Amino acid sequence: MDGFLFIPAYVFGWMRRSKCESAWDNDPPNAVIGIENGRDKTVYDPWHYVPLLDRKPGALRNGAPFTAWKLPEAIEQVREVLRRYDDWDRQFAGILTAVPSHGLEVVAEACRIALSQRTVSKDAVLSILNRRQDDEPAPVVSIPSCLELGCMPVADCGRYDRLLRSAHAAQ
Repeated sequence: MDGFLFIPAYVFGWMRRSKCESAWDNDPPNAVIGIENGRDKTVYDPWHYVPLLDRKPGALRNGAPFTAWKLPEAIEQVREVLRRYDDWDRQFAGILTAVPSHGLEVVAEACRIALSQRTVSKDAVLSILNRRQDDEPAPVVSIPSCLELGCMPVADCGRYDRLLRSAHAAQ
């Protein structure tokens, strides 16, 4: 661990117009940022900053952790396609925030599918991810014997007709 410095995450804030603004609303996370320092270099772990992209997607454009970030080829291609749009950083940040819950390979596969379908957007990629998640069958739940019905109810559709007749007669 020589040359590796751990700094608490709540130490950092975002500078805007000479005002220090915390990235977290008075609720610092219990996280530690790994920054490797060496001669004339600082290397950040960009995955640590991905949750912040929900709030500050513009950090993708000029944030130090994201400048030399190596991502899978499909995700890089999605980034290049999205750069044509004004809100590319917000859309790409939405895709990246799906990585912690779905996994990098699954998101990369969803990006490949979106590229092959020529429907590249945050909504398209997230829709593909959600459809993949829905393909998994729901687990079978066994009902305890104390919750089972003693006698099944009998369907009496004529009951509704009688209720309607009595309601019309009352008017």
